[in-house]
Amino acid sequence: MNSTTFTLNSRTTLQVTSTAEATEVAIAGELDWSCTDRLRRHLHDELRLLPRALILDLDAVTFCSAHSIRVLVDTALHARAAGIPYVISRRSQVVQRLIKLLKLELVLPFHGTAAGARQAVQPP
Repeated sequence: MNSTTFTLNSRTTLQVTSTAEATEVAIAGELDWSCTDRLRRHLHDELRLLPRALILDLDAVTFCSAHSIRVLVDTALHARAAGIPYVISRRSQVVQRLIKLLKLELVLPFHGTAAGARQAVQPP
């Protein structure tokens, strides 16, 4: 297992943990316009490494802009095109509200626990 933490801005961190089964990305703080380019770059860099699956933990996100939701959707579409399973393991009320309001449940699939997300992305 390999884990690295990155700072997206003064209020936001991104922790990437890679295992043989999946890459898990935990984001904490505010996803606003000031970090969307870094967020996009980090998520797309992870996809370029062709993980078996990409799991996002958004439980500690306290603010999420429309630009950041767009990055999450773009990442989901890139993952799908590359054949990489992509799922959100946990999400804060802020993120949950946006996903439901924008009707993005099918594009940004969700499981309530990290274990459920890991199980969902494992091959049958």
